Amino acid sequence: MIQQIFVPFILSLILFSTQLQANLPIKLSLNFRQGMKKGLVLTSELHKLETISHKKSINMIMKNGIGTKLNVDIIGREKNDLNSWILSFSGIIFDKHSRPIKKFEKIVFDLNKDQSIKVSHSLEDQLYELVITPQLP
Repeated sequence: MIQQIFVPFILSLILFSTQLQANLPIKLSLNFRQGMKKGLVLTSELHKLETISHKKSINMIMKNGIGTKLNVDIIGREKNDLNSWILSFSGIIFDKHSRPIKKFEKIVFDLNKDQSIKVSHSLEDQLYELVITPQLP
């Protein structure tokens, strides 16, 4: 009787913990700075926490219209090592008129080697910056 209750409980617990380990939270920060040549710097920031399980598309848009479209894919992971994620990022940063200003493709991120990724683009006295930081469990 106890085995009939205990075995399914253990199996569901193992399945649940495996699903939890297959997700990786990442922190996204989109920054926009303007007026850098004039000495008066105005900064806008948008932060977001997303959970990645396999392939995911993420959109971030600031109130001023500046934003990013990001595609994330897990391309490798060792089963026994939680810190061995290898991710691939591609996407676009666009200005307040939805015009693309920076495209990036297949930036590979290895958690054993990298702490964060920074994609930036300067245009006149403006700086567009996207910072991606995985949050290890």
